[in-house]
Amino acid sequence: MTILIKVQFQHLIALIRMRLISLLTGFLLILFVEAIRLNPMQSSLERIATGPSLATVASGNPYLPTFWIALLILPTLIVGNGIQNMWQSLFQQIKGLGFSKRQFGIVNVILLIFINLGYLIAIQLLLALVDLFTLGVHRMLNGETLHNHVYLSVNLFLALLLLSLVQQIFSWLHRGFLLIMPLVLLVYTAFTAHVQNPLNLTMWSRISEVHSLQSFICAGFVALMIVGYIYFYGNYEVK
Repeated sequence: MTILIKVQFQHLIALIRMRLISLLTGFLLILFVEAIRLNPMQSSLERIATGPSLATVASGNPYLPTFWIALLILPTLIVGNGIQNMWQSLFQQIKGLGFSKRQFGIVNVILLIFINLGYLIAIQLLLALVDLFTLGVHRMLNGETLHNHVYLSVNLFLALLLLSLVQQIFSWLHRGFLLIMPLVLLVYTAFTAHVQNPLNLTMWSRISEVHSLQSFICAGFVALMIVGYIYFYGNYEVK
């Protein structure tokens, strides 16, 4: 499996390198400027990952949280059709090395985990740098601030992985779904007030209105999607 991970990783990075560099660099620059502009009384992550509260939506005053959507949709833009193109390019080589399509699917999931984790770490490092100057070390490392930051980060990682899996699964039906389905889910979340929606946990203004149990439900749902993805990827050819 180590050989397969190395082959797929190198090939996927070669396919998405330009999108990775341009989109991530551009977003980080915009994020840096915007994080400095916003209210310095909260951590940068709390200020960026926010939108209309459930109460605001219920009162009929929703709005589209641009930075929240950009934060969550960017990894799906970066990966795009890279995994599909990678399978087409490596099909013969993978078979020749004696690996199965299911093993290829397992490595796909591993790559998605590392891409989303690396993306979130890059965002976190940038925002931590901003917080260092706006909040100061003492307030930045304050127990409550640190707890909120970690809790929101865990929820963001689960949501990023969930959206990536949704993208890959729906792309089996049609390549047009590569971006449409994750975007539909985010817009739906922004304009609706369903407390059962786990994506609410990625929006700082809604976290206090949603039971923390939703984090475990989201993690369980992501685990089921991973198992389902690997099973169907290894057993069916879906166009």
